[in-house]
Amino acid sequence: MRSTVRLKDLVSGEENTYSLVFPTEADFSQGKISVLAPIGTAILGYRSGDTIEWTVPSYGDMDHSSHYRTSFLCVYSAA
Repeated sequence: MRSTVRLKDLVSGEENTYSLVFPTEADFSQGKISVLAPIGTAILGYRSGDTIEWTVPSYGDMDHSSHYRTSFLCVYSAA
C-alpha cells in the first residue's frame, strides 16, 4: 500500500504517476488511486516493464465499456 507507480498509456502515449492508497484516502486529482478502483486492482502485483490491460464499465450504459492498455515505467515502494 502507498506504492507509487509511473504508467504510460500505450494508446495515447500519456505518462502519469499515481499512488495506490486505501479507499478513504483516494483523490484522483492528487494522483491517489484507491486499491479498490479498477486501475488499482489491475496494477496489484506488477513490476516495471510489465504491460496490463483492464476494462472499466460505462455506468448507465451496460452495453459499453472502456478498455485500457498500460505499461509500467517505474514502481516505487512505500517508504
